[in-house]
Amino acid sequence: MGTGHQLKENGNPGRISKENRDKIKNSRTEGRRYTSEVKNHLEGVTKSKPSNGKKTNTVPQVNHKCRTTNGNSHPLDLFPSGERLKELDMAYEGAMDLLRILDEDGVNRTFQSCRSVDEFQYLYRIDEGSFGTIHGAKDRRTGEMVALKQLKKINEMEGFSIAARRELGILLKMRHPNIVAGRGIASSSGNEHVFIVMELVDYDLKTFMQTMKENKQMFSVEHVKCLMTQLLSAVQHLHNHHVIHRDLKTHNILLSNEGVLKVADSGMAREYEFSPRQYTPDVVTRWYRAPELLLLSKEYSAPVDMWSVGCIFAELITLRPLFPGRCELDQIIKIFVDLGTPSDTIWPGYSALPMVRDIVFNDYPPGGLRKKISRNLLSEDGLSLLQDLLIYDPARRTTAAAALEHPYFKEQPVAMEPAMFLKSPAR
Repeated sequence: MGTGHQLKENGNPGRISKENRDKIKNSRTEGRRYTSEVKNHLEGVTKSKPSNGKKTNTVPQVNHKCRTTNGNSHPLDLFPSGERLKELDMAYEGAMDLLRILDEDGVNRTFQSCRSVDEFQYLYRIDEGSFGTIHGAKDRRTGEMVALKQLKKINEMEGFSIAARRELGILLKMRHPNIVAGRGIASSSGNEHVFIVMELVDYDLKTFMQTMKENKQMFSVEHVKCLMTQLLSAVQHLHNHHVIHRDLKTHNILLSNEGVLKVADSGMAREYEFSPRQYTPDVVTRWYRAPELLLLSKEYSAPVDMWSVGCIFAELITLRPLFPGRCELDQIIKIFVDLGTPSDTIWPGYSALPMVRDIVFNDYPPGGLRKKISRNLLSEDGLSLLQDLLIYDPARRTTAAAALEHPYFKEQPVAMEPAMFLKSPAR
């Protein structure tokens, strides 16, 4: 085999069809096609009529209007209706759960009311993502500092995206000290703009680590274990409730002045079934993306989050990203160089993955992790945990619950208490 990574078509290295070349160059095509199919389906559902000229209504309408004091409609009315959601597949069950929660006895039990955004004082912009802009704000009523996430509309006809509805549903259902809590919903006059009100947390981990790096500081072992136990606890809670986050990275992990870690940004999250099923592979930021996603598998589940946790673990230790790929193909190669090129022996079904059918990868030996992270930074038990998180085969990759019981967390020095996190000096 040569030194380069060869493309193959029908067993002939170096040749590839236009169809497969396009597939390799743009792994996001499937996600866009799926979005288009959903939109077309929604339009078809809206226009479909039976022979008697009346609209079909095979699924009972869900009354998701929250009562308001001024008699106006609730901003959730701007989301797709229960009937249209039901016409989609099981991917939208999380949104239906939200409607059921909101409609229990006609009372929104978690978000007690929809407030006017005028009750909040804008202070500064925190971030802007594909699903909305986040501002730091002050609650004029209570004086509390909060985060306001303005939700983006698809368009005036469709209202807000399914992703926005999923995020609302997850904020309603997830109650855990290491997951950012939703506080309510706010809207502008006429519901033109709708916001999720969330707790405001002091730092994001990415910026925090950049500052440490600039100051030539490193986390101690006690610091790393403190953060990892909290992160794993949050992920365990998500998975116990059948939710995949699908975008775990240092930028989406927040840290309070009390040393409490909070997993944030559920915009990509979704509910899942125990057995893997087909979803779009265009999820998770590239540096933290599991190999099954990089190789374009549409069947995946909670193990994709565990791979991301492994990448974050290594980054906490070194303050450098573990696999900083420049593109999807470079990302795959960087993983193979450090972990070894997989095979059907260690990863059943590997050779049948779409990207593997089209590219001949060089045969790299395993063992690169220890070369990147020395023993004075990570013990043998720590390396064992990292390897468990980065197992190629998703079926064998460790779970959050199992990781929390790993000997690494029991060996000395143990994790410090969160309250000591910012008070204890770094290395």
